[in-house]
Amino acid sequence: MDPPRTITPRERGSIRLATYQLAAPKARASVVILTLGLAALEDDRQWMAGMEPDRPWSNVSIHDQTMTKMIIRNCSKQIVLGDSISVADTAAERRTGLLRHTGLAQGEGLWIVPCEAIHTFRMKFPIDVIFIDRKKRVTKIVPNMKRSRLAMSWRARSVIELAAGAAQETGTEIGDQLEMEKLDA
Repeated sequence: MDPPRTITPRERGSIRLATYQLAAPKARASVVILTLGLAALEDDRQWMAGMEPDRPWSNVSIHDQTMTKMIIRNCSKQIVLGDSISVADTAAERRTGLLRHTGLAQGEGLWIVPCEAIHTFRMKFPIDVIFIDRKKRVTKIVPNMKRSRLAMSWRARSVIELAAGAAQETGTEIGDQLEMEKLDA
């Protein structure tokens, strides 16, 4: 029996493809294994930590063991959107999102980065969704998004989920400039 050997490894964007030829006593099978490219994940972490000068969220550190808390301000309207916004910057945190929450208090929310689309399947409460681009400008707002819905914006780099009505209360509109500040632990 031949040991497994790599036939065609190659990398495309953030997905690494590797084809293996498996030898069995009576049959041969090719298996394509897709694994998330660690280089792309590390690039996002460096981008968020501000290791490159053109990366906009230079004050965000993702190396904390607990979820990072932020204050998010609308600079265009001179008002605070949330003063206790959690940051979901790992795959596990982004996947879970607000699914385990039963509601959001005033000033609470979740900043999902990177993210272009979200869903509210299995959510227990409605939320306001604010999509922002790389320069932290609002590209789309979905107010009072109810359960079992999808929302996306291809121009967005990340999403802020707030309690329902928060976007309207703060007067946030498309094109507004936002600012993120990390809370000291």
